[in-house]
Amino acid sequence: ETKKQFLRMERYLIIKTRDELLRIKIGQILYFEADRNYTKLLLSNGIQFTFAINIGKIEEILEKQVAGCNKILRVGKSHIINKNHILQINLPKQRLLLLTEEGKPKELVISKDPLKVLKDNLEKEMGKPQEEEEKERVETAKRETEKTATEQDNMADKHPTESGETQGKRNEN
Repeated sequence: ETKKQFLRMERYLIIKTRDELLRIKIGQILYFEADRNYTKLLLSNGIQFTFAINIGKIEEILEKQVAGCNKILRVGKSHIINKNHILQINLPKQRLLLLTEEGKPKELVISKDPLKVLKDNLEKEMGKPQEEEEKERVETAKRETEKTATEQDNMADKHPTESGETQGKRNEN
């Protein structure tokens, strides 16, 4: 019950600079994008902010404030994204599409390696599709059945030859 309450609680990220304080619901973050010593933040509702803080520092703030929140992750040198908004990962085009609240896709260009890592991680999290799992189970069962049948055949074949070989060796001695 308390776990359910914890999951329902909205988590916030607070970013403070000398002149301002920003309090953002984690779920509303679409992505952060590095621009030298500045970082641009785009929210899922289209609101955009720019901070005089580099993306490395933003990442540190996120780690401290939203530890254990696996929704927000660094992708490459220039982006931190909210994986709940991912619509498409296209490796050949080096493109990541994130979906805004209005249903408009936002395109980010990210190098192939970090995109591949992201894609692989998402696939691991999702697990194998059920069809693949079922197919694999059937194949494993089939192999086990064939293996058992082959072992039984081999056992039946071996017994007469084993005793013959043993007798032959005894006669040689």
